[in-house]
Amino acid sequence: RAAPADTLARYLGLGFHHILIGLDHVAFLLCMLLAAERLSSRLWMITGFTLGHSITLSLGVLGLLSVRASAVEALIGYTVALLAAEAVLRRGARYAGWTLWLVVALLGARSLHAGGALGAPVALALLVLTPAYLALARRSAGGDRLHLGMTAVFGLVHGLGFAGVLLALGVPAQQRGWALAGFNLGVELGQLALLGAFALALGAARRLASPAHARAATQALAIALCAVGVYWLAGRSLVA
Repeated sequence: RAAPADTLARYLGLGFHHILIGLDHVAFLLCMLLAAERLSSRLWMITGFTLGHSITLSLGVLGLLSVRASAVEALIGYTVALLAAEAVLRRGARYAGWTLWLVVALLGARSLHAGGALGAPVALALLVLTPAYLALARRSAGGDRLHLGMTAVFGLVHGLGFAGVLLALGVPAQQRGWALAGFNLGVELGQLALLGAFALALGAARRLASPAHARAATQALAIALCAVGVYWLAGRSLVA
């Protein structure tokens, strides 16, 4: 039996590694930076996301909450698409919200028809949430309270994904708390490292390029991330 410190260190490394190789989580973190320009807004987003995923990660690993894995993965794709759409919308593209709403409506109908991962209540909730959230984002200049609340909700979804990964890795029954704490800490350190690297890269790119080129490149990146999120949502929502 490993010492608690060894278990903590091992799962910390696993959590850190997972956040670095999880492309959907990496994309979501990049969307956070694009959707919020101010440091305070980004801090609120990180706080909300951390609170949300810590809750469902713990509940999932402890066996107190279980959700269909394909539905969780589809919803993770949706969180990327929605946050990227906000970044597009904040840069003046008014079509972003209704375009995403139409895509979600079509995918929800297709998933229901094919018996996919998205049930009727979830599909309906996404149809309501998409325009409501983007309308609030458009009206809110800073959006700190909005970002705190919504990234907490998004974190609940991502935490279920983290829980699935941790359970697949295996958790020692008698050191479950240490493994859970280590994995969660590793995820936090990994996301902070990624956010720091992305922030530095975006800042350097904006300093090197002209303001017009920087805005165009940022908008193109946000559109690409939205497309990737829709791709993940589409592919995963049709899984039976």
